[in-house]
Amino acid sequence: MPIEQIEEKTLLRKKIYDMLKEAIISGELEPGERIIELELAEKIGISRTPIREAIRQLESKGYFESIEKGGVRVAKISEKEIKDWSEIKNVLNEFAIKKAVNNITYEQLEELEKVLEDIKDAVEEENESKISLKNERFHEIIFEASNNGLIKSIGKEFQNYSLLLRSYLSHFTTRRENAYIEHKKIFEALKNKDQNEAVKLMREHSKNSKEALLEQLGTKKQ
Repeated sequence: MPIEQIEEKTLLRKKIYDMLKEAIISGELEPGERIIELELAEKIGISRTPIREAIRQLESKGYFESIEKGGVRVAKISEKEIKDWSEIKNVLNEFAIKKAVNNITYEQLEELEKVLEDIKDAVEEENESKISLKNERFHEIIFEASNNGLIKSIGKEFQNYSLLLRSYLSHFTTRRENAYIEHKKIFEALKNKDQNEAVKLMREHSKNSKEALLEQLGTKKQ
């Protein structure tokens, strides 16, 4: 197969991957919603192969889950999964923020400030997808600033799962605004190199995220 064809197929698969991921993050595809490859292929006007490959890749990241009848659906989130996620998030974020306080660069602080501006704009625009992606980037920068290659790698992978959970909060207006305020306070603590305050704020942020997710999960069950 010519290299041009391989590259074309790879780009198409990535396009489908990004499209489906965006639909989940934005809430267009809701938890538990079944995906039928044939219908999706006909709707987009392409073969099933790149769709199947993109779905498998997203399934490996936790965005989709297989169902007994065959096919896949958007992953549902349980109370236990939220609590498990929160425990890991606490450990990763606390380690990263402790390291980042002393290692963060001027350039990384500048990027954090720009990301905060983007989050503020997205909150005002009620752009759920942009909020989720920029929140993810905020935490990624802190992982990068830890100056620990392993925690950076683990953190980036963990953020993929965090994006899925945040899709549950896509229409939770109060949480969007509060999370922005919490991020801003964390940024100020990093800027001031106040490790104790940064750790304290990050713990509160993680706790508030867990409680909001559990509240939203309860709402969705009613």
